[in-house]
Amino acid sequence: MNTISDQGGAATEKNLEEGKYPDRAAIDRFWEQVDNAKMLLDYGIAGGRTKKIEDRIIENIERLVLADRRCFPEKTELFEFMKAYRDLGLLLSPVTATTLKMTSKHYGRKRWTSLWISKISDAVHWSRWLALLTMLFISLIVLHSWLLKEKVVCGYESISGLNALLDILAPFFYGGLGACAYLLKSCHSYIRNRSFDVFRKPEYMNRIMLGLLAGGVIVLFVNQQLPSDGKGVSLSAAALGFIAGYSNDVLFQMIERITKTIFPKTEGEKNLHSSS
Repeated sequence: MNTISDQGGAATEKNLEEGKYPDRAAIDRFWEQVDNAKMLLDYGIAGGRTKKIEDRIIENIERLVLADRRCFPEKTELFEFMKAYRDLGLLLSPVTATTLKMTSKHYGRKRWTSLWISKISDAVHWSRWLALLTMLFISLIVLHSWLLKEKVVCGYESISGLNALLDILAPFFYGGLGACAYLLKSCHSYIRNRSFDVFRKPEYMNRIMLGLLAGGVIVLFVNQQLPSDGKGVSLSAAALGFIAGYSNDVLFQMIERITKTIFPKTEGEKNLHSSS
């Protein structure tokens, strides 16, 4: 191990300037990697994966965990550690040090979803936010059903305009509800498996928006009438919207197939696509 700290501070700074060691920011990031590797290793061992984790991986990580952090490892030690960390990451994938932190209360903080009373993890915060969004869609759907009932039973004309608007938006609401149901189910699995990745939140938000869109678009592609023989199942626009929102990937794949059938690519476009 090469000492890089205070013995002869001037000499240390000179070594850094001459490029004999990485800069201090890089050194700090390296020891943070060591801490992350230790966290991941502890999770793997606690999860009963000890027999699958090679002794080489454990030894190369623990050697640096116990090392003097005033020193920087030799190249051989550094490479052995990086290879051990890489192999450990492949072994425990999709769990990483980041996902462990995102699902740990220890690394959480007080948030509005916990009423600022106690610390919660990023994963729990996201799941509660998603649950509230789900309740919003449910409330809008209940409001639509209630207004429809009031119009039929009491004949209130004053609510006809609002009810007509909600009639148009209802499939979108059901699509959003379906997308939220899918994400809630997935989020529960991610939290249980310690694999929730906060950096995928934009992807999850996009899925909600695509669910809203799919719920409104699906009614344009599906004929809800029963076959002439009376057999089969007729699904309402609301049910179609929920299904489309829950599995919006399937809907957009269908749209792509229809697009390719109606507008097939020319030879020039195919060659351009293959060359790119």
